[in-house]
Amino acid sequence: MSPVLSRQIYNVTHVEGLDYTYLEEVVYFKGLTLDVTTFSNDPKRYMIATAEIRDPAWSHISPFHIGQNAATVHALFGGIGNASLALRADYFGEAGSGIYFESQADRVTAVKYHCYTG
Repeated sequence: MSPVLSRQIYNVTHVEGLDYTYLEEVVYFKGLTLDVTTFSNDPKRYMIATAEIRDPAWSHISPFHIGQNAATVHALFGGIGNASLALRADYFGEAGSGIYFESQADRVTAVKYHCYTG
């Protein structure tokens, strides 16, 4: 991985009766932002709610990469979803999971994954 640039905790919840806390935070790396939930009763467990890639250095973690031809990406989805190749394209499944692209000059400039966390 890369060094963490910063962290921003936006929610801490104590679960009554189960005696544990979960913490929701945004973790910033250069060109990668993760929305992560961790659990006090299981320190090795975490959930990633969103992952946003804005730097080609992170191409190894996604089948889509910064600088990729936006029309090619849209074609991979068979033309489904909400797409405006000049700005953005959304492809969402059930329960809010999906992928969001931003593009400029027909090149992908951002890839954002939304994951169902229950």
